[in-house]
Amino acid sequence: MTSRERLELTMRCGQADRVPAKPPPLPPAAPATAEQRRRFAAAFDAINDTMASWGLEGDTGFFYTVHPDFHYREYRRPASHEGYEELVQELAVPAGRLTGIELNSPVGLPAYQQQYMISRPEDVDILLSIPCEPPRPSPQAFFDKVAALGDKGVVIVGMVDVVYNVYRLLGSERFALWSADQRELLHAMCEFFCRRQCDAIKYCLSQGMGPCFGWVGPEICVPPLMGPRDFDDFVVRYDRRLTDIIHEAGGVVWVHSHGSVSKVLEGFVAAGVDCLQPLEPPPYGDLILADAKRRVRGRICLEGNFECYEFDKLSPEAMRERVRQAIQDAAPGGGFIVASADSPTQPMTPQSVAALLAFVEAVRDYGKY
Repeated sequence: MTSRERLELTMRCGQADRVPAKPPPLPPAAPATAEQRRRFAAAFDAINDTMASWGLEGDTGFFYTVHPDFHYREYRRPASHEGYEELVQELAVPAGRLTGIELNSPVGLPAYQQQYMISRPEDVDILLSIPCEPPRPSPQAFFDKVAALGDKGVVIVGMVDVVYNVYRLLGSERFALWSADQRELLHAMCEFFCRRQCDAIKYCLSQGMGPCFGWVGPEICVPPLMGPRDFDDFVVRYDRRLTDIIHEAGGVVWVHSHGSVSKVLEGFVAAGVDCLQPLEPPPYGDLILADAKRRVRGRICLEGNFECYEFDKLSPEAMRERVRQAIQDAAPGGGFIVASADSPTQPMTPQSVAALLAFVEAVRDYGKY
């Protein structure tokens, strides 16, 4: 099978010729010997299945409009904090203005949101007043990416989850507080984005894009910040409308969500998700592969369950056993993709190089059906 065929079948919970894999690459600067690099390249080429992404938001930001009364710009200016600069995000419509400020670091320090666009209930009125004239981007860039990738993998039509768009305007603290005393405002914001994203998906499908669609961001509504009721109310309720459109056209839905997803795993099923990633295990997450496999019963493809810190901590022998056990727990019958949540910590050490080599060779050795 080609990588494209393997991924598409597995994302639909089918069983391919082998377990698909998305291994991290070995960086050029990693302290690897020539023999390690040779072995890594041989195993990596044998197992690597690529998932690329084409971003749907484009030049319109995440507001999905090109109406002449909508004005959005971003610009940079000096910050008062050493090592940072401000990225100013300004939105203007006849009803008013909204401004957000993100602190970015040109020297590699963590980024921070200094000011969110929405801080008062009145600001929501400005958001809801944004006139809708849906963008109709050329699909050529998507098809160019598909052609460049060929049979080596799939290209996902990517976007941000409905609820994560709301979070980007509010921040997690205000989102949590408003879920208690301004819940209808949150629903109004979710409805604003959901309608526009449904329209964008329908346009993509009309242009022949797909079959793989995906989004990131449901983690804003998983424990401990929010509870299962909130997940149903703000994720399942709106995402199901997106996934229904995609499924009616024969498409498949891939979702990236960090956090304690085991507590809301059945919610992802109800939302119509076909493939869920990255499935972080304890202690940073809560997902146990064998338990998840039993609970989803072939309704969701499981992708991931390996953390970047494991490459720093596990011996090659322990990593091989970790891969073998994961495949044993989740691969039977199909619907499992071996992947890590991120690449190994940089800069790599001889320990992490050895663990990464053990990872790719174990996937090659144990991943055949």
